[in-house]
Amino acid sequence: MICPNKAVEYNEAALSKIPLLLTHLNNQTYTVSSLYKQVENQFVEINEYLYALDILFVLGSICVDDKGVIVIC
Repeated sequence: MICPNKAVEYNEAALSKIPLLLTHLNNQTYTVSSLYKQVENQFVEINEYLYALDILFVLGSICVDDKGVIVIC
């Protein structure tokens, strides 16, 4: 799930994983796949990881260049 609700606790929602991603991105540059390899044990499924990236992208916090490198905007 993307956001917590009555059935999904905050720590199970993709929204709760955003600080983890930002911490990694502040220290080093990653491609979408290399970042996933670093944090995959924190996510239940890859779609949860992609939801968290989507949230950051929609909020304008990250950009992805043509080579797939994630950049903090």
